[in-house]
Amino acid sequence: MKTENILLIGFMGTGKTSVARYLARKIKWQVLDIDTEIEKAEKRSIAQIFSDSGEPYFRRVERRMLQKALKKKKRVISTGGGIVVNPLNIRDMQSKSTVVCLTAGQREIYSRTSKNKKRPLLNTKNAFQTMQKLLKSRRPLYKKAAAFSVSTTGQTACESAKKIIKKLGQTK
Repeated sequence: MKTENILLIGFMGTGKTSVARYLARKIKWQVLDIDTEIEKAEKRSIAQIFSDSGEPYFRRVERRMLQKALKKKKRVISTGGGIVVNPLNIRDMQSKSTVVCLTAGQREIYSRTSKNKKRPLLNTKNAFQTMQKLLKSRRPLYKKAAAFSVSTTGQTACESAKKIIKKLGQTK
């Protein structure tokens, strides 16, 4: 298992950012959120990037930011939910990190994301149906990329981070 970094993937609303922060504090590593780094570099929100420049542009920026993030070690890195759509990202993540997929039930994901208008892929007439389609298409990619998964359904970020630490300890 690669432990240069711990990289959290998973669908939007599964708690990647919150769990990454807690996990990094627990193991005394740096935390890095790819989406936050993109917003800083672009000087605009993810929603604005999607609106102004489109998803293909965003995915190119995301790829560059991932490559930059993976140059350092001892980081807990949280990613955007769609980072797995590029097979090169999966390859790079796996080569430099232990990749952990955070999962949650569909209703919980919807509950966590439905009121947040900063989620450009869910700004549709039927956000629940859109979420289901995206989740269905990405699930196999998450499974392919991750060393293991942790469910965050009904869990706090602290509880989820502790599960990750336990699983990491069992796989070394």
